[in-house]
Amino acid sequence: MGAASAAHASNRQSDDSRLRRPRLKPLPHQKSVRALTQYIWVLALGLSFLLAACSVLGRELLPGFESQDATLFHDAGVVHRIDYGAQTALIGGLQYRFAANARVHINGTRGAWSMLLPQMKVDFIYLDDGPSRRTIVELYQLPPQAEIEGY
Repeated sequence: MGAASAAHASNRQSDDSRLRRPRLKPLPHQKSVRALTQYIWVLALGLSFLLAACSVLGRELLPGFESQDATLFHDAGVVHRIDYGAQTALIGGLQYRFAANARVHINGTRGAWSMLLPQMKVDFIYLDDGPSRRTIVELYQLPPQAEIEGY
């Protein structure tokens, strides 16, 4: 009987292996969903780092902008002197510096603050964060015949 029960056990074992489901490979669309999920996570992580970097750089590009005391003002005047090294200009007797991303329009077209010349009449918006921290964020050259109050 021992041999019969051993044969029966081996038959049952072979029957169990036939009944056992083979391990299924993921279908192609399941692989793509998994890959898409991983891709979305990587993009989200990259976007969060990018936003953090923009927050830090934004404070450096517009110094004083993070301050609650900073206020935007509008003014016009004549350019008296420009210091290209320090990125500053003397306009109407006050010293202004230019933001790194300042929008400048010379002769009606987009330009750079370094295109300014003495005696040009300008209209500008600046950020005032104290007596010696005036930063121009937008500037338009006015025509030479334009009249400016106080000149």
